[in-house]
This record gives sequence, structure tokens and C-alpha cells, in this order.
Amino acid sequence: MILTDDFDEAHAAVEEESQFLPFVGGEAAQIELWAAAAKRCLGVPASAVLDPWDAATRAGIRVLGDEYFETRDHEIRVPLTAASASWSGGALPVGSDYLIILNPLHDRVRQRTTLAEELTHIVMGTSRVSLIRWPAPAPMIQRSRPSLRSWGRDAPAI
Repeated sequence: MILTDDFDEAHAAVEEESQFLPFVGGEAAQIELWAAAAKRCLGVPASAVLDPWDAATRAGIRVLGDEYFETRDHEIRVPLTAASASWSGGALPVGSDYLIILNPLHDRVRQRTTLAEELTHIVMGTSRVSLIRWPAPAPMIQRSRPSLRSWGRDAPAI
């Protein structure tokens, strides 16, 4: 995985710089600063629109979505899509890299939002996802999110 900066360092730099905050203060302003720092880590300028698929590709993060699942056989596709209402996506650690799985039954707009959120979890270090199977007909994605470092917040989407 290739990130252009460490999140804590990027956040400190963003706080020192003059950032345009869209007429917000307090918690909303903090979320805007986190988003700018996360985008910096992904090599996206703070004022640019994030294309999460492009950002994932540049960071070397593999994304499995519609195209992947369409080519899988029934035994792989059905268990993951049977419980499609219960999950949108997840970022799974694979060695020192990550793999993001998107629900193939969700529309492209929902997938874009989910991918941006999963990239944020990776960049901010709040991704704790594992694939589990229990006595249910489909594997479940289980997410454990510790508080976000000293801020005590879940990672907001970019």
C-alpha cells in the first residue's frame, strides 16, 4: 500500500495551514480538517473532488466490486450476496496491504460512498474488519472500530 503521508503528520500539517472551511466551526470544522488530511495521504489535493476508485488504485489497494463478483461462480457469489442488506463493504488487511470488498448489489453511488469510507478507515487507522462465518447461510463482515486515536470519533467519510 502506498500512501503519500502518515495521517497524524498530514493532520498536523493541515491544522497549521490556512484551510478553507465552508463556514463551519466546532466538530464540523474538525471533520473537514480530517478529510483534508486523509485526502493528502491519498495524494488528492484538499480542494479536489475525491474519485475513490482512482485513489485506491494509486494507493495500491485492490477493490472487489461488481466486476469481480460477476465473474465468480455461484458458490462464491451467493453467500456474499445472500445477506446483502446487512453490509455495504469492508477493508480487510492482507499482510501490509488492504483489500476492499464492496457489496455488488448496491448501486454505483452507494459503492462510491462506501469505498470513500473504507479508504478513510485505512488512512486513519480505524479499520478492524474480518470475515466470519457462523451458523448463518452467509459469511458476515464484522467490524470492530476502536475510538479514533485521541479524538474519540469514528472516522468520517472523506
